[in-house]
Amino acid sequence: WKKRLLLIGDVVILYVALAGALLVRYGINGFGATFPDHRESFFPVFLLIILVFYLFDLYHLRPFLTQLVLFRATTVAAITAGIVSMGAFYLFPDYFELTPKTNLVLFIAFVLALSYGWRAFLRLRFKASAVPVVFVGASPRITELVEEVRHSPHLGYFVAGHYETLEGGNGSALESLADARNLALLVIDPVLAR
Repeated sequence: WKKRLLLIGDVVILYVALAGALLVRYGINGFGATFPDHRESFFPVFLLIILVFYLFDLYHLRPFLTQLVLFRATTVAAITAGIVSMGAFYLFPDYFELTPKTNLVLFIAFVLALSYGWRAFLRLRFKASAVPVVFVGASPRITELVEEVRHSPHLGYFVAGHYETLEGGNGSALESLADARNLALLVIDPVLAR
């Protein structure tokens, strides 16, 4: 559902970015006359941008790791999308019937700003709605998983506890933790589950 949300947001952003670019360029009076033509001409560009964003993994959660990684990934993808779009306008001038260099530059600037803002907002939202997870086990696989969850809050999980074993009173601690944190997920090392 997170990938679909990203895609829906990007489609909205593309139309808003086009509207913003046209408002900046032509003002409120010229907007109504220019938007329909530009909307038709930019639709293939929208598809190209979505394809470039997909190729740059912006529909996966990996770029959400840190704000800096997210900014770099979004910037490189938007600049690449702008270059590809500009190439499309000049390679197929009969199809587009427009050669809006300034409009395209403004549009890509809006796309970059809005796409980064959208993804930064979602990163915070995913982190805020994280699901509490308790891990039980001391195997390297469990330890690695605990570290991965700790360092990747954008995945939507956080470590609510990590116990090496359920012996020695940890079982009752786990019960109280489950009640206190509304525990949603318990991960037990398969060795302990036997």
